[in-house]
Amino acid sequence: MSVYGALSPYIPLPIGDPFWRLYFGLTPYLGVRIPILRMTGPARPHGRAARVLVAGRAAWFSSYVSRLVFLSAPAIETVAAVPIWGLRGRLRKLRDTADITIALADQSNASWLFAHEYLIVPSWAGMRRPAPDGVKGLDLTSGSLRRDMQLIRRHGYQSRYSQVPGELTEFYRGYYAPTSYRRHGEEAFVHSERVLRQRHAQGGILWIGKGEERVAGALVEPVGGVLQAWAFGVRDGDPALMKQAAMAAIYFYLCLQARPLGCLSVDFRGCRPFLSDGVLRYKRKWGGVMYDRSTMVYEEMAIAWPRWSSALADVLGELSVVFRDRGRLSALTSFETSQPASSQEAVQRWRQLWVPGLHRLYLVGRHGWQPDAQPPPGCSLLCPEQVGTPARFLAGHF
Repeated sequence: MSVYGALSPYIPLPIGDPFWRLYFGLTPYLGVRIPILRMTGPARPHGRAARVLVAGRAAWFSSYVSRLVFLSAPAIETVAAVPIWGLRGRLRKLRDTADITIALADQSNASWLFAHEYLIVPSWAGMRRPAPDGVKGLDLTSGSLRRDMQLIRRHGYQSRYSQVPGELTEFYRGYYAPTSYRRHGEEAFVHSERVLRQRHAQGGILWIGKGEERVAGALVEPVGGVLQAWAFGVRDGDPALMKQAAMAAIYFYLCLQARPLGCLSVDFRGCRPFLSDGVLRYKRKWGGVMYDRSTMVYEEMAIAWPRWSSALADVLGELSVVFRDRGRLSALTSFETSQPASSQEAVQRWRQLWVPGLHRLYLVGRHGWQPDAQPPPGCSLLCPEQVGTPARFLAGHF
């Protein structure tokens, strides 16, 4: 269990945010050394060899990057372990030994560690949408969403909003925690039962069921006109219920429950900051608009590279990285064509990836662009030499 998971049940909510910012900001200076690993293996999606430097002391981080970037388990070498004040200089010395560097630090230290040389990537991005005025207010043009709606009707799912205090434990132990661990394994971020009990006192549980049978639920809390969805889960984390659209029913009824609770928007909460992330795409399908959750998270990722390479192109193309752009969120991606890319190919990529709430989507054509290629709305068309290093990219486009 992480330190956050172990201590959070005992930290009063009113002081939780300043406590954790102080904790994460100061503990790196208490003699803790930050490991720097070099991972070598077949990168997604083509299996071309890639070398990645990974720096960060969070227990989950190295395994997360390994699964994020590589098709199979990479060879891992520990190349250094340094105090936080030596991290920036050591990474500079090592950066030419890898195709890409991915580092993790708390927010207060990330600003000086990685400024101007890295893309600063939020550890989580938020997704929220305006509350629809009934079913007609939902955009059901997506084929995937229409199929979800057909399954919801076929299984006869209905919702019931409950504020019974004793139901929190049932929800937590029978729905939320099993689902989180089954879906995300050791990387699962699971709120403590005590924290959710405090949220439940101001909100309630939106149960999804068939008749008297409960199959799923969400803990929600109206806060300042926003319906906050703190936790989701299906009964026992059962994958069969996922396939039967129980999770889709949560999102559907969550949207419909907002206005009856006096809310004008629904917050689907966090997802990882990559446009290819499955959770992000799912929340986008339900009308989610991306926003920066910087006031609600304590860690930042940072990404840098020494030069353009095929391995870097693969990683950027597979992940489509969301990064901070002067207080806004933009994204950088690459895609491969056999020749200079056309306007039509740019539009296809834009349709695949665009998420409302992005400031800009930077599209890197690996073989450049045709002379008459035009960018889709909110996009910039770049050639590899314009990306070069993060410093060159940032200086040329911000």
